[in-house]
Amino acid sequence: MNAKEDLIFFEDLFKQYYATLKLYAFRYVSNEDIAEDIAQDVFFTFGKIEQK
Repeated sequence: MNAKEDLIFFEDLFKQYYATLKLYAFRYVSNEDIAEDIAQDVFFTFGKIEQK
């Protein structure tokens, strides 16, 4: 994959799973802001791993 394909893949992955991941996190922390932070951190970490 090239960089453009990687970005498209990551964007699609984010769009498909962000809301579900945020809801899953919310069930544990009962705070929407923290759940959003957790979901974003997961994707940020995944993006860093993919760059290596």
